[in-house]
Amino acid sequence: MSIKVDIPNDLSEEMWDYCRLNSITDINSFALKLIKQGFTAEKYGSTPMNKTTVVEKEVIKEVIKEVPVEKIITKEVEVIKEVIKEIKVSDDTKVGELLEKIGGLESDILAKDKELKAKEFNSKNAINLMKIDLAENKKEIIRLKEENNKISQKPNDIYGEGDTEGVWSR
Repeated sequence: MSIKVDIPNDLSEEMWDYCRLNSITDINSFALKLIKQGFTAEKYGSTPMNKTTVVEKEVIKEVIKEVPVEKIITKEVEVIKEVIKEIKVSDDTKVGELLEKIGGLESDILAKDKELKAKEFNSKNAINLMKIDLAENKKEIIRLKEENNKISQKPNDIYGEGDTEGVWSR
């Protein structure tokens, strides 16, 4: 059995707007769901009816608890402690000797440091002289290469006759 219902235009438009806003694509099933919910609410009521009653009873109980009480007694007791301190006594002559030895070692370190600085200075000077010699050698190599190029461009005249014609051409 099928029931056909005419829905007023204003209600129909409201349903269409609601479906568009909430991205509902199947409007027929949505309308069927609404009809079922409405019918169920009409049939059973809008809220479930629960007939429970709450009964409050007053119960008096007597509880006996035993609470322990701490009794604090303070007594002053004298305690005698023996402290033994060991103090080392040093020999001043050995301390003096060690201080002299330290002074000598410090002066040795300073002398070695000066010596190393002098050697460093000498090695830097030697390096600079080597760099100068290297630069002069490079200049000499360039000069010799140019001279070699000039010689290789001249014709080979091993007898020094110049540009004269040979004996055979006369």
